[in-house]
Order: sequence, then structure tokens, then C-alpha cells
Amino acid sequence: MTESQKRLNMMKNESSLISLKSRLLARSYIKDNCIVWNGCINERGYGIINFNNRAVLAHRASWFIHNGSFPKQLVLHTCDVRNCINIDHLKEGTCQDNTDDMMRKNRYKMPTHYNGSKNANSILNEELVFQIKSSLINGKSVAEVARIFQQPFSRIYDIKRQRTWKHIMSDAFSINTYKFIPAKGERSSSAKLTNTQVIDIKKLLKTGMPNTEIAAKFNISNNQISCIKNGKYWSHLKE
Repeated sequence: MTESQKRLNMMKNESSLISLKSRLLARSYIKDNCIVWNGCINERGYGIINFNNRAVLAHRASWFIHNGSFPKQLVLHTCDVRNCINIDHLKEGTCQDNTDDMMRKNRYKMPTHYNGSKNANSILNEELVFQIKSSLINGKSVAEVARIFQQPFSRIYDIKRQRTWKHIMSDAFSINTYKFIPAKGERSSSAKLTNTQVIDIKKLLKTGMPNTEIAAKFNISNNQISCIKNGKYWSHLKE
């Protein structure tokens, strides 16, 4: 590998790290000393974020930013808030450490077989599910609804596909009676840019500004700028 290639890789890594840090900060808020991730949540309640074209847990991404590498073991929460990314509330540990902590704090729950909010493990209730289904019927994407109600993408998707909570709005809510609008642009859960930013980027590209300068301005990679330029990404947006 030549020196120029090494420098280029270093620039890409630095740009990717800056983008990750800015996205973590942009989609989080402070609550009771926790820094709570407000983006997509997985089915277990942990935050997820796109990094180098793959989904990683938000609290592990926070660990990476502060320590320079991902841990070999688990990253445990001392605050018991699964979508907290506060580095002061994170520590490295094993599966056994996690289990011991769960039993010590009496966080283990026996499974039940009740439907709806009567189920002891239920996160949602009938009123909230009614609002979620209403939002889906009104044309919001799964990613949008997941962000609005701070729920995992998979949980909203299961509701959408009638895999769960079938008894709520059973007559009005049917995947056969209305068309779901796919998430596109800033409505997508993996979007790193807003519609306004992409329009600004397209205008700058027309002025002849180099891709590298535009990428640095918006804290994204040169490849993303190239994909916007050739219409591979964000082709639905016009200036």
C-alpha cells in the first residue's frame, strides 16, 4: 500500500468516525444523567446505528468513540437503561457478569402467555398500539413510527404485518386494504442526511466544488457524494 493510499484510508476512517459521533449526539438527549439514544431501537430495547455500512449497537458505538476500538466482550450498562450511550454508565464484562447483575437487581421476569397489555412482558398497551396503527394507516413509514414512539423497528414491523396485536383495530387495520409507503430519503432509519442537506449537496456539485470538500462539509464519505452525484442515492430529490 502506497503512502497516498494510507493517507486516503486514514481520511476515510476519520470522516467515518466524525460522522458516527455527530449522529450519536444528534439523536440523543439527557435524562436522569443518562444520554438516551433516540434513534432506532432493536427488539431487545438497545439502540442501533449504521456504521461503515453495518448496524451496530449504539452503546458499543459510544464505547468505540471513547476508547478507539470495539471491546472483545460485552458492554454492560450500570444504569440499566438499555439505550443509554453515556460512557460513564458503560463497562466491559462477560455474559456471566450480565446474568449476575440481572439476578442481583431482580430484573429477571418469568414468561407469561397472556395477550396484549395483560402479558407481564408486554412493552406496549392497547391505546399505544391504536396510535401506532393509526399512524401506519395514515401513511407513515415503519422507521418514522419507530422514531415517533421510540420503539424497535422490528416491533413496529411485526405490528404492521399483523404478527402481533391483531386484536387491535382488527377490522380497519389490514395489510390488504391500504398501501404502505416505503421509507425513502430522510424517512429511512439509516439516513445520514436530511432532504435539505442533500439538495444543498446537489447544488454544490453543480458549482463544480470537489467531492472531497463537500464530503468534509457534511461529515460524510466521498463515496456517498459520488453516489448522490451519479443518482445511485437520493435520486428522488430534485433541486
